[in-house]
Amino acid sequence: MRRLAAAALLLGLLAVLSVILIRPAQETQPDAVEPQPGITTWSAAPQPPQDAQAESLGFTEVTVRTAIRVSAGGDAISLRLDNTYGITPLDVAAVTLARPVGDGPAIEPASRLRLRADGQTSFRIPPGESVYTDPAAVTVADSARLLVSYHLPGPTGPVTLHSMTGEPTWLAAGEQVMNATGGVFERHPSRPVLGAAVVYGGPARGTVVVLGSSTADGVGVDGASSRRWPDLLSDRLAEPGPRRLAVANASISGNQILTSTTYGGSAQLDRLDRDVLALPGARVLVLNSGSNDLRNGVDAPTVLAALEDMAEAARDRGLFVVATTVTPFGEHRSFTEETEAVRLAVNAAMFQSPSFDLVVDLDAVTRDPARPQRLRPDLDVGDGSHPNQLGARLMADAVPLDALPST
Repeated sequence: MRRLAAAALLLGLLAVLSVILIRPAQETQPDAVEPQPGITTWSAAPQPPQDAQAESLGFTEVTVRTAIRVSAGGDAISLRLDNTYGITPLDVAAVTLARPVGDGPAIEPASRLRLRADGQTSFRIPPGESVYTDPAAVTVADSARLLVSYHLPGPTGPVTLHSMTGEPTWLAAGEQVMNATGGVFERHPSRPVLGAAVVYGGPARGTVVVLGSSTADGVGVDGASSRRWPDLLSDRLAEPGPRRLAVANASISGNQILTSTTYGGSAQLDRLDRDVLALPGARVLVLNSGSNDLRNGVDAPTVLAALEDMAEAARDRGLFVVATTVTPFGEHRSFTEETEAVRLAVNAAMFQSPSFDLVVDLDAVTRDPARPQRLRPDLDVGDGSHPNQLGARLMADAVPLDALPST
C-alpha cells in the first residue's frame, strides 16, 4: 500500500415510498434463517460521546426508539448494536422491530417483532465490541422505514452513539419496547447504540459505503426524511437493473482522514477497517473526504496520499473505489487562498491517480461558474460550505451508475 511519504510526487500537481411488511410474530421467536451472505443496508458510524451529550453519563432504565430507512430490502434482517466506546458491559434487555405509524414514535401493534441474539431476547455487549442480532425472517421492502426499540436497563456508563441522528430518535423511561402509541417517548438529538442493519435474500448483491463528513452525514439537508445525498443515491440504485446495490453511510460530521478529534470522531484511516471493510457485503467505497483535513492545514500531497492509502486498502479487499472531488467553500469562514490552492491541487491530482477506479467531480456540479471558489448561490445552505437539498440531489445524480460494478 502506498505510504504517505510517496505524496511528494504530487508537488507538480447519494424516494421510493417507505413500505415494510412484517409478519405478526410479536412474542414468539421469529423463524430461523439459514446462514447466507448478508449485505449492509443501513449504517451509522459509531462515535464516542462528548461531555455535553447525555450518552457521556449513560442511561438507567431507558428505552430507545429510533427510525431507520433501509436502502435495499430482503427476506430477513439483522441489527448491529455497538458498545464500541463503552467502558463497561452494555446490557440490552429487549429489542423489537416494527412498522411506523406516521412520522412519530407510534408503531403498528400487529407488526411488532422481538429480535434475539444467540437465541436470547436479552444479551450483554462487552466493552469495545458489537453484537449482531440473529437474522429474523421478515420481508423488508426497498427504502422501507422501520422503528427499532431497545431497552437499556443500565446503569450503562458512557454509551456509543452517532451524533447526527438523521432519522429521528426518541427516549422513554422504563421498558417500553412494545409500546404502540409512542406517547411516552420524547425526541432525542443523537442515536445511541444502533450501528447497522443487514438484510438477506434480497435483489441487491453488495453495498456502496460512503465515507465522508458533514455533507454526507446530513448537514444542510432533511436528514430526518432520509434526504442526504447518499440516501438519494440509494433511491437511484434501487431501480430495477443490473446494479442493484445497497447504500451504507459511514460518514461523521467534522470527520477528518488523518486526525481524530472530540467532535469529529476517529480519523478515517483509523476507522476504515471497522466502519467500511468489516461491513457485510461491502463492494464499493465512495471516498467523499478531504475537506476538513485541508481546512486544518494539511497540504495537498498528504491529503492525496491518505486518500490513496484508503483506496488501496479497500481495493486489496476487492472493493471498487470511487473518489469524489472536494466541493468549494469560498464563502465559509475557513476559506483562505492557501486552502483553495490545496483543494484545487487535490482535485486535479485525483484524476491522475491510479488508486481510484472512478472519480466523480462533485466540485463541477456544485461550484459557481462565475466564482468557482464558492458554491453556486442556489445550492448554498447559507454557511458557504454545505450544499442544500438541491445540491444533495445534484451530487447523487452525478454518480454514473453504469460505471459501478454490476451484480
